[in-house]
Amino acid sequence: MKCMNKGIEFIAVLCMVFAFVSAGDEFLEVLKDTLGYMIYLSVFAAPVVYFSIKRKKAFAQRKNISE
Repeated sequence: MKCMNKGIEFIAVLCMVFAFVSAGDEFLEVLKDTLGYMIYLSVFAAPVVYFSIKRKKAFAQRKNISE
């Protein structure tokens, strides 16, 4: 899980850097692009985290039942 979180953080930082570089002098555009990237990442990363946690809980329950 830590590796996945670090990967998501790395991608988010890259997207923010890309937003700052691509927007140039227009700071409000930079903020808008950055917010857009953050929303994009949260929408697509949330199901990955949700199903990862759900899978771990199901595995733990199966392990407890089999004992």
